[in-house]
Amino acid sequence: MSFLQPLMLFALPAIALPILIHLLNRRRHLPVRWGPMMFLIDAKKMARGMARLKQWLILALRTLAIAGLIFAASRPLSSGWLGVAAGGPPDTILVLLDRSVSMEDQDLQSGRSKRATALEKIAELIEAWGEGPRIVLIESTRQEPIAIESAESLLDLPQTEGTSTAADIAALLESADDYIKINETGRTDVWLCSDLRRSDWDPQGGRWPALRERFLQRESVRFYLLCYPDLPSDNVTITVPRVERRQVGSRAEIVLDLQLKRAEASRPLELPIEIVLNGARSVLPVELIDTELLLQGHTIPIDPEVEEGHGRVEIPRDGNPLDNVIYFAFADRPERRAVVVSEDPVSARALRIAAGSSLDPAIATSAIELSLQQTNQIEWDATALILWQAPLPDGIVAQQLEDFVARGRALIVFPSQTPNDRELFGLRWSTWREDPGVAMKISTWRWDTDLLANAASGRSLPIGELETYRFCSLQGPGRDLARFDSGDALLRRATRDGGGGVYFCSTLPRASHSSLARDGIALYVMVQRALESGAASLARARQLTTGEQSMDGWEVVASSDSSTLPSERDAQAGVYHLNRDWIAVNRPPSEDQAEIVSDDALARLFEGLRMERVDDEVGSSAGLANEVWQIFLIVMGLCLLGEAWLSMPERKVARGGASA
Repeated sequence: MSFLQPLMLFALPAIALPILIHLLNRRRHLPVRWGPMMFLIDAKKMARGMARLKQWLILALRTLAIAGLIFAASRPLSSGWLGVAAGGPPDTILVLLDRSVSMEDQDLQSGRSKRATALEKIAELIEAWGEGPRIVLIESTRQEPIAIESAESLLDLPQTEGTSTAADIAALLESADDYIKINETGRTDVWLCSDLRRSDWDPQGGRWPALRERFLQRESVRFYLLCYPDLPSDNVTITVPRVERRQVGSRAEIVLDLQLKRAEASRPLELPIEIVLNGARSVLPVELIDTELLLQGHTIPIDPEVEEGHGRVEIPRDGNPLDNVIYFAFADRPERRAVVVSEDPVSARALRIAAGSSLDPAIATSAIELSLQQTNQIEWDATALILWQAPLPDGIVAQQLEDFVARGRALIVFPSQTPNDRELFGLRWSTWREDPGVAMKISTWRWDTDLLANAASGRSLPIGELETYRFCSLQGPGRDLARFDSGDALLRRATRDGGGGVYFCSTLPRASHSSLARDGIALYVMVQRALESGAASLARARQLTTGEQSMDGWEVVASSDSSTLPSERDAQAGVYHLNRDWIAVNRPPSEDQAEIVSDDALARLFEGLRMERVDDEVGSSAGLANEVWQIFLIVMGLCLLGEAWLSMPERKVARGGASA
């Protein structure tokens, strides 16, 4: 229980007043022993026990009545779920809001989302605390502190609206820690509103141990997790894994791959898929029997003179409106060019074959080999992917690679046979390691996203079957996409803001080092996905996820929310146009994954911290903390009535009818 006026509790010693008055009254009437009265005292011994009990009950009721008055004046707060620590209001309340797509899961009856429900609960809590605490909002898209003046302003801010983004909960907590440290916030309550999606929390990420240690040093911080882990029933998501314009002779067409997913296959579901292409509508009826349906190669004929355009794919509204629409743009595709810079002819040949072989003959693909001394021959503006297997560069070449990646291209770095101590994108090679006669296995890999993700059909890549005999240790920050049993990284993505992807692979595709070249599938898929990602930045029509690129200066052609402010445009799905370039922006694929962080994993993340978890339901109207002073006033009134009844004098009736 917590109190809005905790200073009133200093009056609690006043509950002893009835006892003190009783003792003082006893001192006023001192007993005097008188012989004849001793017989009357003996006669009343039988009734003395009940009289004493009655007196003690009267004293207890008077004491409770005063206590009830004091507690009512202190304005206590309580809740059906939450046992808030005793004490007054905190100095600061930090509201950490998850604005990801999955937080828009709705209660179909009330139409309220998880995000809206959480905001209403937090606003009620802020209003109950009054003007005491300082209120600060940190939301998941920009992670910048925003001072909140009132509960109403929290509900009206554009920074609390739904978005088509993912969330990074660890980064959200890092921003909270930075704010606490810089502003010396005193007693701080951190309210984290989230639906516990595993893709947003990344509980295996390397930032959590350091983050927990930082908060362990802040004894005045309490965490409250306002959680919405339930999944909406029969929610279906739609994605377009592939969109391309294809010219076959004098005939032109748009080719789409359509993918439908749902968490549970409770019953067959018939859905009309509406496709809008340059304003023209068509409907494709499908039946979703299992949890997933993939339609590959759906074609839509177009006028051969139409070389570019945009459209959207939409399914009927259900439990989450933000995953029912996908936008796309199309234009002529550029050639996919890759450059292999290598000091090892064997590795260079394997990498060139993997980059230069396309399964689709309609996609022009090429790959060339260059030595470290021939980097001046790289056509940087026309190249989509660089495979670097040589000592890490410095000077002009390092800057050219920085600029290359900043323009959205892809880079995969393999270790040199003789690593140097240079650093590139915050990472550097250390020493070669091997276990003679023993093949090291991959223990974990990111199957849900990036280069090693499962195929569109749901089948996983054979990463666990790879064998590694030698690898080079890697130092520096990043996100590991694959790890050995020892915890060392096989494939790590460098940490970057914007631009293309930078990957470091710690072994080589040669028989003495690994089975990457012999097995082939993992290497081929990894290289082709990086090539496709880099080529997308060369195309006049690109498919991006929210947050990948700033939309400042771009014309809004279509948007999921037409009322979005320009400052929030990067967080909304839509189609944007500038000169002859088109960009279709959609939610991250990770937001379609329904896996929830387990209770054990959540307990490990907050181990040693003061944390309370509140599992709420979308659309629920129950408050987080309610004032209960009325209950104490009722208790006080009942105590006074009981005291009055016990204090009434007894009336005895004599045999003759006269009152004694």
